[in-house]
Amino acid sequence: MLTYQHYFLCCTTFFVFMANLSSGQGQENLPALIKNITPSVVVIKTYDRRRGKEVSQGSGFFVSETGDLVTNYHVLDETSYANVKTADGRIYPIKKVLSEDKQGDLIGSVSLNGW
Repeated sequence: MLTYQHYFLCCTTFFVFMANLSSGQGQENLPALIKNITPSVVVIKTYDRRRGKEVSQGSGFFVSETGDLVTNYHVLDETSYANVKTADGRIYPIKKVLSEDKQGDLIGSVSLNGW
């Protein structure tokens, strides 16, 4: 299991990366940047098991090649189950939330079935 420090480092790296985007140099490379980060962005669909219906939808992003995913706490809060859809259309059920911060509205990582 990854530590809080690992997630802090990943999130900090992401925000520094995004800050560089706001500089003049980043604006020139925006299409290339979007092409590079698109595979890491996912759609998360949540469901109510009793009704068998989709409840909500959110987003998240991969922070590692092993499937560690970051999203907001409210995306997965009080859902029966959820699926992650990758940019290439593959769908993975979320097996388990590995770390969360309810006050910070952050889920640091989830375990995906079949990743």
